[in-house]
Amino acid sequence: MGLVNNSIEHLDQIETIITQLSAEQYNKQLTSLSNSSIGQHTRHIIECYQALINHEECIIYDARKRDLSIETEPSKATALLQEIKIKLPYLDLNQAIQIKASYDYYEEEGKDEINSTHGRELMHNLDHMIHHFALIKIGLNQLVPEVNRHPNFGIAPSTIRHRNK
Repeated sequence: MGLVNNSIEHLDQIETIITQLSAEQYNKQLTSLSNSSIGQHTRHIIECYQALINHEECIIYDARKRDLSIETEPSKATALLQEIKIKLPYLDLNQAIQIKASYDYYEEEGKDEINSTHGRELMHNLDHMIHHFALIKIGLNQLVPEVNRHPNFGIAPSTIRHRNK
């Protein structure tokens, strides 16, 4: 199906869920999510994709804008998801880029630097999104288990293939 199409399909999945939630449900801090909300996880997903799509010379995921309105306004989140889905097909997956990060709690953002490509970072974002979907699914099960969602929501493709053997 392709990396871009898979990303778009998964972004569609979270958009479908968000459109079924009230603002109160989207914002509710849930004990099963360590007092975070579905909106906070959605904001994180969106901002990681924005960092990839909108970067200039290098991507520093640690330095995301962190627009809190994305986690509190479901309509803003869905608009940004649609924007990302429109822009993704124009990404040159072979384009080389730099990634900067710091995994030290006390060091500044972007201390360590590695080479990557748009394709590798899109792969990372897709895997990372599926991980957050698994968390969102836990929150949905606590808050609104009746929400319509893809049957494989929050399950890694490798797990699905393994289960189907």
